[in-house]
Amino acid sequence: MAIPHNLEKVSKDDVKYAVDYKGLRNGFSAPQKFVLKLTSKTNFSHRFDTQECVVTSADEPELPVSVWEGFIDNIGWTTPKVVLTGGEPLLYPDFESLLDMLGENNCRTEIITDGYLLNDYMDSILADHTELTVCFAGDEKSHNKILGVDDSFQRSISALGGLKKAGYEKITLHYTFLPDNVSDAVAFIERTKSLSPVKMVFQHPQFSSPLLNNLMQACWDKEYSAGFDERHIPTATSIKAAEFSEKVADVVAEIKACYASDFNIVFTPDISVSDIKRYYSEQEHFLILPKRVCLKPWQFPTIESNGDVSLCLGYAAGNIQAEGFWDAWGGDKSDNFRKKLMTVERFPICTRCSSLYQDVETA
Repeated sequence: MAIPHNLEKVSKDDVKYAVDYKGLRNGFSAPQKFVLKLTSKTNFSHRFDTQECVVTSADEPELPVSVWEGFIDNIGWTTPKVVLTGGEPLLYPDFESLLDMLGENNCRTEIITDGYLLNDYMDSILADHTELTVCFAGDEKSHNKILGVDDSFQRSISALGGLKKAGYEKITLHYTFLPDNVSDAVAFIERTKSLSPVKMVFQHPQFSSPLLNNLMQACWDKEYSAGFDERHIPTATSIKAAEFSEKVADVVAEIKACYASDFNIVFTPDISVSDIKRYYSEQEHFLILPKRVCLKPWQFPTIESNGDVSLCLGYAAGNIQAEGFWDAWGGDKSDNFRKKLMTVERFPICTRCSSLYQDVETA
């Protein structure tokens, strides 16, 4: 792969490169990754927070597979990574047809799922171009309790065991720290390490608050003359910053000390103990990683289940059924959003959103 123009060589003696994040935001570029939200339907009444900011209203429209296939045909020349999410993407009626279409267009595909229906899709998931991320809300007891289904953990683990037995080696396990599961993270590692995952991702939850929502409303009213849709990131009242952050910091330290040399363990955001405390603080989360900038409006668009091209939390630059992806991506509304974001650098909620911490892929 050719080295992109926005990578600067750090040393003549190695192949490490420093990414010019701000340089990546100059001019038009084809996205590296597309996140396709196929449906808002879920397997469970409780939706725990995963890698994407999602709306979980079950009555949202779904695009027919013909629209998705036209979209894939339109963007396939970029050979991007395509992430299939929801809701629960395996509940989309034509999921397997869509997966086949992605393979035919040489798109690397990642499925983000709760794992409950994996047994029904084994053959499709074993396809060479498909990666799998399975999200957990805890070890067995806490996972089942949070999701409200007694066998949800066991079903996911059983299916993953079947995939491993079949020789599948592209499993990522994703675990979001929550007040009801933070004490179970180490037990989760012990329970699942036999699956030999490619990596385990431990994520600090994406969450807002009434105060933060008010700040976002004021900011978006000023910058875009548009209201901020609070549904796109959960408003958490159960997270008590001081107590919870201490527990999370202790667990992160234990995992790093005991398991980091044995597994590919990733924390997102990967921040220091002092920044973990800031992350959960109502007043200080704005201070985390001050030089970090968001690349989502330039590199990682989300296509919502109704076809909206989302550059940020609910900010639709257009629709793939109306003007098509490329006209929306390169249109005036997108340019205006990007220019204003570059001016303000961050919105109040950015440090609590996983998009800020996404990295470019350099290989």
